[in-house]
Amino acid sequence: MIFVGLLLLIIMGGIAYYVLIVSAPEPSESFEPGDAGRPTKLVSSIVLFQHGARAPSIMNDSIAKVFPNGAGELTEAGIEDTFKLGRFLGERYVKSGFLRSPPLPSQFYFRSRSNNRCLMSGALVGSGMFAPNDPEFIAVPIYGQEKNDRILTPLQHCEVEKKRFSDKCGKTPPEHKNAGIEDTFKLGRFLGERYVKSGFLRSPPLPSQFYFRSRSNNRCLMSGALVGSGMFAPDDPEFIAVPIYGQEKNDRILTHLQHCEVEKKRFSDKCGKTPPEHKNWPEYEGFVFECIGLNKITKLFKNGADFSEVESLIHQTISFIVGANDYHDKTILQLKQGPIMKHIFGLLRKRWEEWDSSKKIAKRKFIAYSTEDWLLMALMEALGCAKETLSGTIPSYNALLVIELSDRDGPVVQVFYKDKGMDSLKDITRAVRGCDASPCPLSKFEKCCDEYTTEDPKTVCGTQS
Repeated sequence: MIFVGLLLLIIMGGIAYYVLIVSAPEPSESFEPGDAGRPTKLVSSIVLFQHGARAPSIMNDSIAKVFPNGAGELTEAGIEDTFKLGRFLGERYVKSGFLRSPPLPSQFYFRSRSNNRCLMSGALVGSGMFAPNDPEFIAVPIYGQEKNDRILTPLQHCEVEKKRFSDKCGKTPPEHKNAGIEDTFKLGRFLGERYVKSGFLRSPPLPSQFYFRSRSNNRCLMSGALVGSGMFAPDDPEFIAVPIYGQEKNDRILTHLQHCEVEKKRFSDKCGKTPPEHKNWPEYEGFVFECIGLNKITKLFKNGADFSEVESLIHQTISFIVGANDYHDKTILQLKQGPIMKHIFGLLRKRWEEWDSSKKIAKRKFIAYSTEDWLLMALMEALGCAKETLSGTIPSYNALLVIELSDRDGPVVQVFYKDKGMDSLKDITRAVRGCDASPCPLSKFEKCCDEYTTEDPKTVCGTQS
């Protein structure tokens, strides 16, 4: 089967990238999104999307045969649909001229949770946005260097090393430069001959067979992406490499604090028990299922016709975990999504201040987060628009939340949602707390949800970390 998707990955900066794109012209900053009424200029966009369809995280032998890419990995359908999501975003932001093509790394910022399905989904979305028509691409996940991680980097600015050069030659050496995109791709081709064509590694790639690790700078991340592409991609591919930042250690915007006393107490108050560790997610969900008493109200699992009710119970279980829908809980929502909500509000304010003073955004006017259903669900619940978008369910694979900042005689915000079954974005701005019109003034939007935000979840959780 033809795989769509180019691999890309994690940090911006662009030394190697200029080999391909330095000669391309910069697009105008006066992009008109075409809204009715007063002239509106799109200033910045923040998008969050769920990864594509994946295999179960825990499988027996019979189930494993159905999912050859491995437990928790994207399925072939998931890869294809995620690439299509990138195509959708490309129509809105690239073909409209808001983002340059070929891509200019300083204009965008991709961020992902550090697991294969999110990293590959980020890669596929970026590929879909910028790649030429009908490409044949292979997406290979590459984990980024984490904060305070020394295994791929030495200590910088060390006086001992500086003194060594000074004593020897009285000079400081120049920076190391990237060898180039084409040569790096050829290196991947060389490794592919040895390990892929020999049959040592499967083609198409099986993520559980390999592990790519990179220093967290653009040249190393792009080099890793190019080597992986060269190893697995078909002959003479056309490819676009888009760097994606990985989730870093102690980074809370795409995760939530674990082992929190507030959350433990919530379970204790509800059912007198402490939940198990998150290591086995089905076991954890089973605990919640019993804790909130769903096992007492159903006699399911008789036949296949009961699936719709089973699905409803699953949604209720996840709703309790997230603190959403019938189990709406401000404190739990702070823990689950408070940091990223705070981060988004801060980004919108900073982008507007930059635009207001210079009428341009120098860096990162498009920001994308590749994440999971629970975070999207928690964020929309906190914003107040979950009922409008989900109606008590959970986000579908490739669900998309878009937050756009525009200039309409002042800063305004619009919020859109799209699930896998929708062909276009749905404007859900009016469902946001405190926003009674679309677009919504930034001053209203950023004050909608103060009690749901937090900069440090430990202040909500207590001293337990």
